[in-house]
Amino acid sequence: MRGLYIILLAVFLISCGSEEESNSGKKETITVAIDPETGQPSAVQTPTATMTLPGPNDMTQFAIKEITGFYGGIARASNGTTNKGKRFYRIDISNSPILDSNVKITELNISNIAILFYKHISPEKDKFDEIQASITFGDGQKLVKTYTKEKLELVISKVVVITKIVGLLKAKNYDGLLPLMNDKSHIVYDKTMLVKSIERAEERLEPVKEFIPYGFLFILNDKKKELLHISGVLLRERGNNNEFSVDFDPSVTKEEILFLNYKL
Repeated sequence: MRGLYIILLAVFLISCGSEEESNSGKKETITVAIDPETGQPSAVQTPTATMTLPGPNDMTQFAIKEITGFYGGIARASNGTTNKGKRFYRIDISNSPILDSNVKITELNISNIAILFYKHISPEKDKFDEIQASITFGDGQKLVKTYTKEKLELVISKVVVITKIVGLLKAKNYDGLLPLMNDKSHIVYDKTMLVKSIERAEERLEPVKEFIPYGFLFILNDKKKELLHISGVLLRERGNNNEFSVDFDPSVTKEEILFLNYKL
């Protein structure tokens, strides 16, 4: 399909995610593994510390089932404390053909795994400081990323803005996009022209159903300003989906986007 870029964001991915924390210290207080064939717990370890994850029939199981439903493979959850005293919940996923075949977007995938997990266990957020996400690939290589709960809460708040944008697209209220766009700070463009381009593109496309996130990145632009990049796909009727991503200034609390990338 011929690609049409309304705005092409050219940035170097200088800063992606958080640094990996040391995995030494108290951990593995409880582990739940979901068999992807049956959807049932396949192994449960007895808690060894006072801080425990919910049982396998509670929110941990729902988190793992959603993650394995999206990526396949086997996922395990655990918790504990790092040697720096940080309390963590951890999600490990392995044996996923989808992750093995999409290594070019691993940074997005691992962030999405972290936030899918966090979304389910956030009622327990007073009990931990961070989420660790781990992917073990088919060749034995492993990637581990750590995300503070504050960063994950920030991302969730920005996804709310994307949901509002999707609602405007579904309603064909294109002028409603204008108040959400800041076209004068990190990059200068004409937001009125952008919205007109979106409207022309939408006239050729099937109606939007929903936005499915692929993940997020905290990046630096060429002026060393931090941006939050949230990437995903717009699901449309009859399957004519298109890639869609939105960039935010993470220091701004109001409902505002810097720009969006709209690929057909």
